Amino acid sequence: MMETIYSSISCLISISIGIILLHSLFKIEFNIKPHYLFLILAHLLVSVFIKDNSISLTINVIFEIFFLFLIINNRKYSFLILIMIVLSLDAFVQNIVEIRINYSNNSIFTLEKILIRLFNLLAFSTLGFFIKKRTFYFLENKKNWLIIYINLFFAIISGLLPMVLIRLFLENDRIRQIITFTSIAIILLNFVITFIYIQLSNNNLYYQTELELKEALLKLQEENVNQIVQNYQHLKVFKHDIQGHLQMIEHLIDNNEIEELKNYSHSINHQLASNIFGSCTNIYIAGILNLFIDTITNENIEVTFHYDITKRIKVKNTHLSSLFYNLMTNAVESLLKNKIQESRQLLLRIGNVNEVLYIELENSVEKNFSLKNLIQGKTTKSDKENHGIGLISINQIIAEYNGSIEYEINDAKLLTRILLLDAFIAE
Repeated sequence: MMETIYSSISCLISISIGIILLHSLFKIEFNIKPHYLFLILAHLLVSVFIKDNSISLTINVIFEIFFLFLIINNRKYSFLILIMIVLSLDAFVQNIVEIRINYSNNSIFTLEKILIRLFNLLAFSTLGFFIKKRTFYFLENKKNWLIIYINLFFAIISGLLPMVLIRLFLENDRIRQIITFTSIAIILLNFVITFIYIQLSNNNLYYQTELELKEALLKLQEENVNQIVQNYQHLKVFKHDIQGHLQMIEHLIDNNEIEELKNYSHSINHQLASNIFGSCTNIYIAGILNLFIDTITNENIEVTFHYDITKRIKVKNTHLSSLFYNLMTNAVESLLKNKIQESRQLLLRIGNVNEVLYIELENSVEKNFSLKNLIQGKTTKSDKENHGIGLISINQIIAEYNGSIEYEINDAKLLTRILLLDAFIAE
């Protein structure tokens, strides 16, 4: 009867250690519902009727894996590998301790072994306390997680299996120590190899991401140049037509055709209104802003624009284009999510205070808008891998010109404030 109790206690300790390691190492969250405790009672009742310790040990391992998987939030089958890793690590540490201790009773489940298990639980709890606030390094490489975790699992098993065998079949203490140290060395070597692999793989991932970002920016710059050319052609046409407009107005006045003059004037004003950003004298900024004219007009977005730059900007044209394109893209996409068209308002101020370039962009947002995700650079789009590049680009450009960016939400409006300290040519 006592062995049954010790077996159940040992199982609960293993589950507790599993929870600590999974949470601290892999940031896995758990949800232990009250009715799950009945499973523990059922396991205890089953253990009462099992007299064979080896069978009881096997059932314990299966129950530990099942129970840990059950209580995980957002369960995925890939988490089973993580569960086996932490349980194998626990078993490995337990075997190291037991090899060094001469028990008075060789049974699998004894009070002495339970006390050792409690000591292990305390040790793992202390370890988890120190590392739980740090993201586990392996999680940074999500594309190769399967290779990494399987390698870790077999690394632990390769050290654990010899230790189990020598405990069961080998009496010579010297040989047992040699095999024990060899097993530990094998596991450490596997961890070192895995670490080196992760380093190389992460470097490759970094350069791949950098290449994708540069390709995206190159495509964006090509679109910017095309838009600038189109705007220039439009301006030439408008200048060519203005003389004709003036002659027509003069003709309508001479003939006292007031109603027709009003209609004609209204038509010209509507045409001029399409050039909301006409006060912008920087052709690169203007070219980007005019990309959004059709969307602003068709979606009834109310725009207020102020441009007051009195110095020569030394920011690279490609950086200006990328910065304003990504800012406007994010703002317009946020506005289009608002189903109430009357609430679609956008305010853009561009100017300088002495040597500092400032940009203020204010746009209405949804009530459930997450400022935390924006500050952390997280995209809300479902395709995570192909989005979020715009936020990265904005932050890189700001950093290059010793700038800063701040976000503020007030009355369902997001204010983005950017300062670039090194943006103008010294005069």
